[in-house]
Amino acid sequence: RTLRGNAERLTMQGKGQYRLQKSRANTCDPNDDSWYLKAGTIDLDYGSNLGVARHARIEFQGVPILYTPWIDFPLDGNRKSGLLFPTVKTGSDGLQVSVPYYWNIAPNYDATITPSFMAQRGTMLGLEGRYLKPDYSGKISTEQLDDSKLGKKRYLWQFTHQHSINSQLGFSLHGTTVSDDNYFKDFGDRASAAANVNLERVATLSYNPGWASFTVKAQRYQTLQDSTGSVDVPYARLPQIVATSSQQLGSLRANLESELTRFSHGKKQEGVRTVAYPSVSWALEQPWGFLRPKLGLHYTQYQLDSFGSQTSRSLSRTLPIASVDSGLTFERDNTLHGRSMTQTLEPRLYYVYIPSKDQSTLPNFDTSENDFNYAQLFTENRFSGYDRINAANQITAAVTSRMLDNENGAERLRVAIGQRFYLDRSNTTLSGTTTQRTQDGSDLLLTLGGDLNNALRLDSSYQYNQTLDKTERYNVQLRYHPAEGKTFSVRYRYGRDEVVGTSSQRDVLRQVDIAGQWPIARRWYAVARQNYSLRDRKP
Repeated sequence: RTLRGNAERLTMQGKGQYRLQKSRANTCDPNDDSWYLKAGTIDLDYGSNLGVARHARIEFQGVPILYTPWIDFPLDGNRKSGLLFPTVKTGSDGLQVSVPYYWNIAPNYDATITPSFMAQRGTMLGLEGRYLKPDYSGKISTEQLDDSKLGKKRYLWQFTHQHSINSQLGFSLHGTTVSDDNYFKDFGDRASAAANVNLERVATLSYNPGWASFTVKAQRYQTLQDSTGSVDVPYARLPQIVATSSQQLGSLRANLESELTRFSHGKKQEGVRTVAYPSVSWALEQPWGFLRPKLGLHYTQYQLDSFGSQTSRSLSRTLPIASVDSGLTFERDNTLHGRSMTQTLEPRLYYVYIPSKDQSTLPNFDTSENDFNYAQLFTENRFSGYDRINAANQITAAVTSRMLDNENGAERLRVAIGQRFYLDRSNTTLSGTTTQRTQDGSDLLLTLGGDLNNALRLDSSYQYNQTLDKTERYNVQLRYHPAEGKTFSVRYRYGRDEVVGTSSQRDVLRQVDIAGQWPIARRWYAVARQNYSLRDRKP
């Protein structure tokens, strides 16, 4: 951006060289003085593309936020080596000061060196280096500290690399490691401590010739334990080979999901899992509705290592999967608050059949049970991963009605209700055992939402247990979004019997989530969020 401003005196000191006295300047658009640089003198040298300000201060909205006796800066807005804004804060570790230095090594290489002083722990040195080439890019960063508070060395290493070998072949690396379990608790914030529990190290090679997709991955984790040591350490995949394909064969579509994975774990059953899931589907798609039958065969084979008193062994599971998804769409003209609308009525039926099979002898390497929600009513398997496949002889009945604004197509109102009905009560649990359901249908699900106007949107869901005659869950969210960069939302969540806290304890869940972003000046935003537990009376 072009430097602009004013001064009491301008002196021309040669070709492309100027001196401004008692000046004020910034790089904002005309009539935008949200921030500016005030200086006793500013020397501009367009030959070397360098400006030097002396006795300078930076003001934001008229408030001085930084003074420096000397500062230089590029005149064309490009990057330049030099000190960045320091960070000063205080907390349980006393005064903490960080002063980053940016090193513009080359147009496609740079580094940021950040020494940080912490009164209670000593000096930490941070380094981040980035590189960019036409075919690859990446970043490596580290933090190193000789912690005087704990009397030991502490560190963090992170590495990311993306490489495009050609248009079909790609390679990537990503990894994070830290010196100890409490690193992010001591040097991060609450969000980073919660997000960084299983630190991934993964290498991926991907090949996509167009007719299929192939991926080879090696993946393991560093698991950071809490004080109770209760965090479950996930399996390493060494390696995982995945192949998928989807081909149109006339009016039919042939699909293939396949995988071969070696699961490694120092304290659990290890082995190799092979999965092949070919399927054939057909689709009739019309403006008035759709019909999508599908037939597949899911094969899973395990080659398990010896573990405990069990010797190495081979296990397998073969299950046919059949489903039919169907729906109709009816439309009529209507009005809402005087606006011309199209009202729809969209009934939908979804049938799934999977025979019941005991799977308790099969290991569980990476499978969990998905959350029960409206979208999950229309899925074959309620489990994620391949180790468990639910028994199913069930049909989902649902109906949706929408009010669509004829002027812009916005969904002004959406109401949907659905329920799954079990034609056979056989049930597969996460442990793999086969049980009998106690009821003929699932909980009743209801969703309600839509754009109430151009700035305000409502989204809500409700889950009702008909057997117990009780509300299981509901949530309501209002989101106000009048313009880009301006948003405010409030959400309330209730769960009658939910896992709460860090243990497996179940209790009533009541939470309020308030968040917002709002501009306070040009290029400056205030951002805030508060997630509050009414049950615990704390964030």
